[in-house]
Amino acid sequence: MMPHSDNELFELWKGGNERCFQELFSRHFVRLYKFAARHFRDDGYAEETVMDIFFSVWRRRESIQLNGPFDQYLYKALKNRIIDHYRRPAPVTASFTDLPDSQYCTNSVEDILVDKELNLIYRQALEKLSPQRRTVYELSRIQGLSHREIAARLGLSVNTVENHISASLRFLRAYLRQNDLVTFLSLLLVNYFL
Repeated sequence: MMPHSDNELFELWKGGNERCFQELFSRHFVRLYKFAARHFRDDGYAEETVMDIFFSVWRRRESIQLNGPFDQYLYKALKNRIIDHYRRPAPVTASFTDLPDSQYCTNSVEDILVDKELNLIYRQALEKLSPQRRTVYELSRIQGLSHREIAARLGLSVNTVENHISASLRFLRAYLRQNDLVTFLSLLLVNYFL
């Protein structure tokens, strides 16, 4: 059996074959990530950006019309994200508890239990960070302070703040992988959008 081209996989995926998306993801994630990491010089942000692009493709798959190879579509999306990144100030992030209910959340008993379990695991992961890293991470991700503001508040260099945040994100990703949360969250997202 001949392997499918990216565009063929994309069309099969649009038709309902979920394995095709997994194949597209595995074919392109690492190359896109390396490309993003060279431009952002922040591995965590590069990974987050590439995951966001795939998530956007997932959400919009029915309306996407490819006018060329699928990988060109992905690289163009990444190029646009890189340009936007340098045009805009750093985004402000919010904690899970600050996010409004979305149209996809049904607040069923199962959703509430899953939310509590995810928050518990997230808090446990945060508790495993060193006090300094936890403080820097929370000031950045929960309170939405810029790296300069955190550095000024804590008497650290901006580079040290960036290193703490990158190390925290690496640790949190590893911790979530160790607890099989990456797979769990992926399945959760798939269920919400099907």
